[in-house]
Amino acid sequence: MNKQTLFLFALFIIAAFISWPLYFHNYAVPDTVSIHEFPMNVADWTAEEIPISDHDYSILETRNAFTRMYTRPDGGQVLLYIIYAQHNRKVAHPPEICYTGGGSTIIKKDTCIIPYGQEGKTVSVNKVFLDTDHHQQIMYYVFKIGNSFTPSYWRQQILIGLKTLLGQPSSSAMIRLTTVIEKNDADKAADLMNDFAADIFPLLPRYLP
Repeated sequence: MNKQTLFLFALFIIAAFISWPLYFHNYAVPDTVSIHEFPMNVADWTAEEIPISDHDYSILETRNAFTRMYTRPDGGQVLLYIIYAQHNRKVAHPPEICYTGGGSTIIKKDTCIIPYGQEGKTVSVNKVFLDTDHHQQIMYYVFKIGNSFTPSYWRQQILIGLKTLLGQPSSSAMIRLTTVIEKNDADKAADLMNDFAADIFPLLPRYLP
């Protein structure tokens, strides 16, 4: 390794040492984007807002979050939850923590590929089967970092760190969809989720930059 390479490597280490604490810093900088502007009507889906309490907002460390029930004319319903922050990496965490803490049981977890848009785009999401006291559900969730999507929480954290070091947009979000499995028909519930995901994912870059 020549002197020039050693010098550049040393500069990189110094820059990382200076910048890395900023990655863990709990930013108080307010977001300039409000995800509450996300449409209440998407394709043939119409939403009903489900309020989030002030106490829950304080736990989330941001008010840039919403929960909505989207319904289409045939009666299909999907619950959409989105949390977003431009400067606070801690807002998006795996939702299994909340569900298991609330008494739900994870039956199965996998990943699946969702096609969306007119350009043949796809996104890999976590697919989780949940059992509650009253019914079973399917949950999809994925993390968004800048222009990237990943189903992995740890890859999300690494991408935030790398984008921060490189001066690239490192906003973070978690998009979660759930629906109830009716009459033990998991395939029908999954088809409903896929339809809804295909309708909303083309909109996410506009409202969650």
